[in-house]
Amino acid sequence: YASASSTRPYLINAFESFDLRPMEGLPTDQRDVDTIEDIKRSVYKAKGNWNGDPCAPKEFAWEGVTCSYDASQPPRIVLLNLSSSSLNDGIPASIANLTALTTLDLSNNNLTGMIPTFFAELSSLKLLILTGNKLIGTIPQHLCDKVQNATLSLSIDGNHEQCSHVLSRKRKFIPVAIVASVIFVALLGICILLWRIKRRRKISASNDLTKKQRKEERNGLKCKSHRFTSLEIRNMTRNFETTIGKGGFGIVYLGYLNDGTQVAVKVLSQTSSQGAKQFQVEVELLESVHHRNVISLIGYCDAEHNLALVYEYMHQGTLKDHLSGLITKAYLIYQIA
Repeated sequence: YASASSTRPYLINAFESFDLRPMEGLPTDQRDVDTIEDIKRSVYKAKGNWNGDPCAPKEFAWEGVTCSYDASQPPRIVLLNLSSSSLNDGIPASIANLTALTTLDLSNNNLTGMIPTFFAELSSLKLLILTGNKLIGTIPQHLCDKVQNATLSLSIDGNHEQCSHVLSRKRKFIPVAIVASVIFVALLGICILLWRIKRRRKISASNDLTKKQRKEERNGLKCKSHRFTSLEIRNMTRNFETTIGKGGFGIVYLGYLNDGTQVAVKVLSQTSSQGAKQFQVEVELLESVHHRNVISLIGYCDAEHNLALVYEYMHQGTLKDHLSGLITKAYLIYQIA
């Protein structure tokens, strides 16, 4: 307005203009709004911009408050930083209603009393900072369990000794348990290794004894017949080319001596129950029998894994062939005493 002594008319030097615009995005979840307003009224001094919606618009979120934003869901408070805010008394129970909270920083204040148990019920809480306060008592067991399971990082340095002692003891227990587990696994591995070495030596000793017994049995075989090697048997039968018979002892192959003489080579089968001792008895028995209708034993092979008998080759067929009628033109002459 113009003064009484003014000689000029009214001048407009300023004016205000208001425009209502719709807010982009959804407002903050009402549960978080009620909780943060309760904290603001009952306990803490409001920060400079703690007015209106705590999360929206995003550019004007409250100081110390970080929210999550989803186009289809209302914003939720996920971080609350009230460090160095001259806070007194105990930690308010209303914080338990911030169910989406992942980080809570209450460090460097004058908070007193015990650590509330509701912190363990905040399933999304990953980081809790309570350093530099005057908290007393022990840490709730459920909270310690979350720390041990690495689902929560808890910092309480700077409080009374009784409060930090429990967590310190729990933390010391973890490396002790790890060391004990490593020692147990190492001892178990050593025991298994020693058992395997002992078993291997036992098997080796058993094999050596078996080889020694077989060698003694072979050395005890005293025959007049020729002793062939495994290689000679293989060459003689032309690598076991022609099969001329089969029996309980094994398979009979056609063979040739160095002078071209045909022979029958009976090789012990792997499935035969006859061992080296029985083989020795059979060789000695065959050498003691002499008859014109009983084929003669030419030689034998008593190698460790290759037992074989070398007979004269019967050009006119076997006894089975004659008795079965397969050969009708030949006659067997045998004098009965």
